[in-house]
Amino acid sequence: MRAGGRRTDRPVRIGLALVLGSVLGVTGCAENCPQTASPIAIPSPADPPDRTVTAYLAAVNAHDAERMEDLSTPEFAELTRSIRCDWTVDNVTIVGVSEDRDPRGRFRDVVNVGVLFDLRRQHETPDTPSGPKGRSYWLGRDDPAERWLIYDSGNG
Repeated sequence: MRAGGRRTDRPVRIGLALVLGSVLGVTGCAENCPQTASPIAIPSPADPPDRTVTAYLAAVNAHDAERMEDLSTPEFAELTRSIRCDWTVDNVTIVGVSEDRDPRGRFRDVVNVGVLFDLRRQHETPDTPSGPKGRSYWLGRDDPAERWLIYDSGNG
């Protein structure tokens, strides 16, 4: 409470920032990560969506932020900045590709790509520790002439 009986939400905002930082695994690494260019090809519109996911995970391994951004929507690229030099993945296996829908209506065509991989982290966090992971990536596009872009991911 402030003087005069008015409430302040400052502790709530600071607490929320700390919680979001820990949930997103923000390490400061993205700003200090040496940017590398990799020979990872960008899939064409004719390529299946799982090729975009395998290219994205190869870019994660190469710590190639530019290629990661090329394979994602700008919003997803911003959300995943913290993994650019923190994550390394091995034994990537696509376990399923299925048509889906975007509940927010951002894309006409949506697919979900299920992936298994072994994660190694430079900076461990309790929310996403190193080890075997199952992850889902959602990709969207509005026209078959467009490339698939990753717009969301989650455990799965």
